[in-house]
Amino acid sequence: MAQTHRLTDLEQLNTPISRATHRALLSDALRITGNSGLGLELGFHRSLATYDQLAYLLMSSSTLREATENGLRYQNYPGRFSGREIITTFSEIDGQGCYQVSVKEGLDAFRLLAVEDVLSSIMTTVRWVLGRPLPVTKLRCDYPMPPHFAAYKAIFNCPVQFDAPVIQLFFDATVLDQPLPHASPQSARLYAALCEEKSIARQQGDVAWRLCQLIIHDPANPPSMTDAADILHCSPAP
Repeated sequence: MAQTHRLTDLEQLNTPISRATHRALLSDALRITGNSGLGLELGFHRSLATYDQLAYLLMSSSTLREATENGLRYQNYPGRFSGREIITTFSEIDGQGCYQVSVKEGLDAFRLLAVEDVLSSIMTTVRWVLGRPLPVTKLRCDYPMPPHFAAYKAIFNCPVQFDAPVIQLFFDATVLDQPLPHASPQSARLYAALCEEKSIARQQGDVAWRLCQLIIHDPANPPSMTDAADILHCSPAP
């Protein structure tokens, strides 16, 4: 596959891979493996190294609640889909934590793979941060039951509802404010600054993306146009 797509410098960490090449690689992987659950496996076996400074920021957070806020703020870090075509938000509903996944148009044949990659990545990431599995209580998916449904039990270990109106991963909220085993306020501040710098560079000052981050921070209380303009150092429309 590397030869087919002319990827000759993969040992170089900064080797660019275009959007078209990335999708072509995924398409080939799906075709060659015949594995409809490839997205679940990609997310579940994701290496901590792929998160770069974000991994250390999450691990250094004081609680899962703080780690969640940090993770959502910089969710464009882990891959091509997260923070772009797929946006994850967090809320608390009836005493349960809830990660909600929203999908933009344009993923087409890669929609299921991308969504499953994000969902299983959440499980893997929280396991690193908490030091134990996330106590999931329910998963709702807005797509039909896939052929690899059995893999959901192994990864999420909870009741799953398919053909739901939304994609939501519920868990016991009591873990949100428990101290994390590797908490370090000093390290968290350092890595937060590095993540902020890299995120701005990746988005090249994209105002729409920066505004999205403000809304994600507290979806129930989005900033007014004036407040957003002040934070982003812009002038609101007259």
